[in-house]
Formats: sequence, structure tokens, C-alpha cells
Amino acid sequence: MAGINQTILMNLSMVVVASFMEAEGVGARILQALQYVAKGQGLLGGLATLFCAMVIDKIAQGSYRQGHKKTDRGYRTASTIVTGNCGLP
Repeated sequence: MAGINQTILMNLSMVVVASFMEAEGVGARILQALQYVAKGQGLLGGLATLFCAMVIDKIAQGSYRQGHKKTDRGYRTASTIVTGNCGLP
């Protein structure tokens, strides 16, 4: 389960990195806040990213626990939800 949590956090950190290449979304707001030293806007963007991470983590944990009770494919189920890898084991 630790690898799935790290994958979630890495994907959310890539949102900010993608904003360097003109990607839109929460990452662009965080980047703009960093450029203009806007503390409030940076805090809101950071909290939005944190909230997304918490929700996705709870979904992955619930999926793992539910799948682990029925079958040993719990890791595959949680990683499929998080990363969308349907064809990989």
C-alpha cells in the first residue's frame, strides 16, 4: 500500500511541474502564486492539492481493503483506480 500512496503523491506533485509547461489547473495557480509571492493563493492551491491527495488516498485504501477481502488482487485494483493501468499486473 505504501507504493500506491507514493504514486498518488508523485502524480499530484507533477501537476505543479506540468504548469511550467503551460498546463492549466491547480498547478498553474500554485505556480502563479509562487511567481508573485501571493501567500493566500498559494495556500489555497496547496490545500486543494492536499484535499485531492486525501480523497484519492482514501479511495485507494477502501478499494484495497474491499478487494483484499474478496481476492488477492487488491493491489492491482487500487493501482488501476489511481493510475489507470488496466493491462499491467
